[in-house]
Amino acid sequence: MRIAVAGKTNVAEFPFFPAFNQSLQSTFLSTNPNQRTPMNVLFFPDFGEGTLYLEEYNSDFTLKWMDVRKGERVAQKKVAGGKLVNLKTPGENEWVGVVFNH
Repeated sequence: MRIAVAGKTNVAEFPFFPAFNQSLQSTFLSTNPNQRTPMNVLFFPDFGEGTLYLEEYNSDFTLKWMDVRKGERVAQKKVAGGKLVNLKTPGENEWVGVVFNH
């Protein structure tokens, strides 16, 4: 899957794997744990919620949601690292969530 993160100039390849966190049962997760710019991309094939582990990063992240059916970014907010973060899709159907550090 190729994605472009709004505000970033590069397009990156992300391999997606089923998330093994029980609260993310039907979610696919791709992660780039690079210490300078960690990024997590979550694909929810059907709406839902789950917990993302950001405990090892004591900095702020940005969460951007994209409605896959419409191809539109619909929500953005700041999330704090250094803890478990609960993520809930902003609507029904398919969603991509991108959580990244600046």
